[in-house]
Amino acid sequence: MRLLLLLPLMIFAGCPDPSAPADDPTADPGMGGGGGAGGGEPGGAGGGAGGAPMTPPAIGSAKFDVKPGEGVKLSGTISYSGSKTGPIHIDFLSPGENGSFPGLLASMTIEKAGPWETEAPKGLGKVGVVGYVDVAGDGPNDGDPAARISGLVEVGSDAIAGLDLALSDTPDLGEFTPGKGDKGPPPGSPPADGAAAGAAPATDGAAPAGAPPAGGTPPADGTAPAGSAPPAAGAAPAAAAGAPAPAK
Repeated sequence: MRLLLLLPLMIFAGCPDPSAPADDPTADPGMGGGGGAGGGEPGGAGGGAGGAPMTPPAIGSAKFDVKPGEGVKLSGTISYSGSKTGPIHIDFLSPGENGSFPGLLASMTIEKAGPWETEAPKGLGKVGVVGYVDVAGDGPNDGDPAARISGLVEVGSDAIAGLDLALSDTPDLGEFTPGKGDKGPPPGSPPADGAAAGAAPATDGAAPAGAPPAGGTPPADGTAPAGSAPPAAGAAPAAAAGAPAPAK
């Protein structure tokens, strides 16, 4: 009798719960589940630090960091009457002071010659302004038509207009010349003092080490060199090298 009473309970306990979810591969795993955005293949390109390498900024894309209401307007024109073509860039450069080279603060690109304007931070200070035609599309080079604003522009709190650049095929950019200061003398150029490379300078009129004495090298047989003074009267002539001594 007791066994018959327990049998329905055992059957009820063995039935599955209809409310429990079945294993569905398309179900949302929720927090801590696999297969989400962070569960990529090992070694695969993911986002953030593990993604593709960052691309360097394009030439002419460096901009001033100007907060709203804290900028000052710079404006002018750029002109070119030559035949070379390419993007036109205007670079704003920090002056090279205390032996340092000029550095790029910002740059802008314009579609064609004509008026230009930009905004710089107030109180920026002294800035060099250079415009050029980027013929090869690789930044400033010696062969690019270019021009600079004479001297340095003092950027304070007031707008500055009239920054006009007339590009030339033979520009004089001064300290802003591309590559200026990073090239040594041409190969094979003599030293500035004209001395041969590696030669030690003579001191106090003495001949350098290894040089023959004045008047040339003396003969090997011990005879006096041509033009030397004759021996004194009564003096015995010098014995030839290797001759036997006279008998006493």
